[in-house]
Amino acid sequence: MVKEEVMDVTVVSRSFPQILPPQICRENILDTIDTIFEGDTQLLVIEGGEGIGKTTLLTQFAKKYPNQTISLFIKPTSHWTYDPSFLLLDLCCQINWVLYQTELQDLNQIDDGFLRVGIFQLHRLTRQKPYYFLIDGLEDIPEKESHARESILEMLPFGLSGFRFLLTGDLRHLSPLVPKYSWAQIRSEFDSGRGKEVSWREKGRVIRRRKQA
Repeated sequence: MVKEEVMDVTVVSRSFPQILPPQICRENILDTIDTIFEGDTQLLVIEGGEGIGKTTLLTQFAKKYPNQTISLFIKPTSHWTYDPSFLLLDLCCQINWVLYQTELQDLNQIDDGFLRVGIFQLHRLTRQKPYYFLIDGLEDIPEKESHARESILEMLPFGLSGFRFLLTGDLRHLSPLVPKYSWAQIRSEFDSGRGKEVSWREKGRVIRRRKQA
């Protein structure tokens, strides 16, 4: 018996994780993210300790917008998941699917110029609706290979209107690596009064910064 799979960008993504059930659907947090992105905020960082559910939250957001979201999920256990050249291939394959609903066959044509052309074409589509770039696990990249973190961020089209960026990590460490424009933060923490349940507190209004000229 052949199992059919509905194709979308989350399927094309080579790093998209398989989150096994049961999952707690964070609809309130997903709605909060939507609300923040409806304003002038372009970059949102999700903070929280290991095991808090940041990766699951990002997969749920990507599934909510399966043909508007380009995602990279990094795991420190494999160098391949944060190798910039490998991630360049992944980004271009996902962007190509958004543009043409076909999978790239000739990967040898992919380079920085190919990515720039794809982003230019994708940017045209933002006139109708926003498109999202998600990156999970940047902070998990070993410090001795921090150059990979910088190379990954340099591939993203920060500053172009119509694009929104959702990252996980510590904003204090990430903010020096991204352009200074409007961003916000959501902090997650365990609620000691509810055992293992997780509560999320929105901090965007407190630390939001205005776009600088």
